[in-house]
Amino acid sequence: MKKINFFLLLLTTFQIAIAQTITVTGAVKNEKGIALPFALVQDKQDKSTTYTDSIGAFSLRADAYSILLISCKGYKDAAVKVDKNKSLQVVLKEGGPNQSNTTNNSSNINNSIDDAITGHTNFSPAYNTSNATQGGEAKFNGASFPIRREKEETKGTRYLFNNWVKGSVIDSNNLEIKNQAYLFNYDKLGGGLILTNDQKSAIVVDKEQIKSFTLYNQSNEPFVFEMVSAIDNLHFFQVLSAGSKYKIYKLTKTKFIKSDYSTNGLITTGNSYDEFVDENIYYVLTIQNNQVKKLTLKKKSIKEAFEIEENKLNTFFTNHSADLIDEHFLKILGDYINS
Repeated sequence: MKKINFFLLLLTTFQIAIAQTITVTGAVKNEKGIALPFALVQDKQDKSTTYTDSIGAFSLRADAYSILLISCKGYKDAAVKVDKNKSLQVVLKEGGPNQSNTTNNSSNINNSIDDAITGHTNFSPAYNTSNATQGGEAKFNGASFPIRREKEETKGTRYLFNNWVKGSVIDSNNLEIKNQAYLFNYDKLGGGLILTNDQKSAIVVDKEQIKSFTLYNQSNEPFVFEMVSAIDNLHFFQVLSAGSKYKIYKLTKTKFIKSDYSTNGLITTGNSYDEFVDENIYYVLTIQNNQVKKLTLKKKSIKEAFEIEENKLNTFFTNHSADLIDEHFLKILGDYINS
């Protein structure tokens, strides 16, 4: 009998302990209501940590009665009591430099491509950048944030590649910056080019300093991106085909959808997992008049986008009548029309 009571006591204690841990969600903004991405959010009690996403939102498993410490470069640190509150709205006041002593990593800021690759950093050890545009010893300046893999129950990813990849950048002065010491990834959610030299922390390169960039997957296949401000100045566009007459672009917009699972024991609704969902949109740019048209992976839409190329289109569709109209189809079509 004593064993049974002891077991029940342990079970009750375990249930109480589990109940003390809750999922806290929230948003971090400044006093003007502007979202603060990559702000550090840390449970003071058990030190579990997360960072806000591109719209300032966060989700963290924390003790129900703990205190969350929030810090962001350029703002005063804040301490917020959880007190069983599962949804928090945090406002940070401007002030700096950030004096947080809860972490050695400051939050993210945009860095110019020259600062990021050719000069001025505080990462250790230093890397030789003799093959970079300006040469010299590579030193990063200031802010960084950790790159973490998505949790196993999350479907999809906010990043273009699952791992860091090699790449190069054409800056705003049309200079190619290529350095084997640095690796890249593209944040589909935030639309930023991310650069690292240690695969643990990274910076987001200032978009205004980038004309285009190329990333290489594990098979060394190039993925070329350009900014097309006439359509969207927040994201880069992947170039599917480029020539003297036309360019075909793909814009990938990624949304984060939180789990919405619920059950009453009989009826279950929603998904029990978080998910990153991609939406791909395609455009064709006519070089001669700088006109942009949206198109879909449909024969009718493609013919409307390339209406002045009727003869070539008819020939191409005849020769590829059995082919699936997908991104590869758009690429070889663009290459054919530009030839």
